[in-house]
Amino acid sequence: MSRALGVSESTIKTRMREYNISITDRRTAISDDDLDNIVRSIHRDFPNAGYRRVPSHFVLRNINVPQLRVTQSFFGAGDRCVTSRKNG
Repeated sequence: MSRALGVSESTIKTRMREYNISITDRRTAISDDDLDNIVRSIHRDFPNAGYRRVPSHFVLRNINVPQLRVTQSFFGAGDRCVTSRKNG
């Protein structure tokens, strides 16, 4: 974003603090169990979707969670997803 605006990243961060703009406020409040269920649902509909593609399905569903949480869910509760992909 800073490159598009022609300013430094620190300027963006400073202005966001100055105007009380927080990216984390836009996150969807979702429990780990619900997150795991959604990951399973996505994997059931798209069995070949990997840990890099699954987060894009969250965007399409207007669910805003950190990518790290989705990846952890994919490999944690989603162990069955990873195992099923390896086994075909």
